[in-house]
Amino acid sequence: MKFLVITIQKQPPPPEMLPALTEAMVQWVAEAKKSGKMEALYSIAGQLGGLGTSNVDSLEELVDMVQGILMNPFSNVQVFPLSDVDHAMATMREQVKKMGTQK
Repeated sequence: MKFLVITIQKQPPPPEMLPALTEAMVQWVAEAKKSGKMEALYSIAGQLGGLGTSNVDSLEELVDMVQGILMNPFSNVQVFPLSDVDHAMATMREQVKKMGTQK
């Protein structure tokens, strides 16, 4: 199951927490990459935030991974399920055909 995960910082963490949070996020990114559960990770230019595509076996695994992002309390997090575009286009084509025959 693939998902797009987007995090955008909504408020800064307290300054005294920033060094520990930064190190924790560096570690989270390294572990996410190594596990293969995050297929791609990007920083967003001009904003404090990032995005990535995850590939997990269950929604619970996704929740565990997203909850591990320690900047979450200071961020807006959005998660979007992803589907193969070829499959989506084939489904759309079939629906359009059905619409044409239902006059």
